[in-house]
Amino acid sequence: MSDGMARAWQEYQSAADAANAVTSPLTRSATFLTIMAMGLEDMAGSDHDQVLRGFCGLVVFGRSVTFAMQNFRSSDEEAFDTWYEPWRAELTADPLCHYFAKLRNEILKGVTPTISVVLASMGERVAPPGTVTLDGRDPPTTHLGETIADVSVLNLSRLYFAYLSRMHESFAPLVFEVFDRIYPLPPSA
Repeated sequence: MSDGMARAWQEYQSAADAANAVTSPLTRSATFLTIMAMGLEDMAGSDHDQVLRGFCGLVVFGRSVTFAMQNFRSSDEEAFDTWYEPWRAELTADPLCHYFAKLRNEILKGVTPTISVVLASMGERVAPPGTVTLDGRDPPTTHLGETIADVSVLNLSRLYFAYLSRMHESFAPLVFEVFDRIYPLPPSA
């Protein structure tokens, strides 16, 4: 390869890497949301190992969604901080989000909470098979200022997933706006 072609290839690679740095947080956070969705599906089953794996995946990758988004700050710190500040304040103050962030930290740092999965049940007013419980841990009773009527772990997980999905949906337009500003399309001929 000639020196000119090698230089052109390096310039292309550098531009592609820079463009990827802008869009990667969106792609990664979408991937983590997909893993969370698969975790929710697993939690709806009745196989003990599948339910536990789904729950732990949902908890761990839920926090990863926001970590991935925070990597966008290096593309446009001011735009990111303007977008993220209201979300950060809400995440910090919300009992449901705090509950899942604390669970994630405990799971990853080896302070594993006692997680139980109902294997069989019979009768009324009993949890169905596959129900996850966290022994010795009070569930959050509010989310975004609203009372949570169903504090089952599955419902709390669904609410957490829905919240992070809304956050991600509001993140995408920011990424595209910044990308278009940094890498505008050439004028059409």
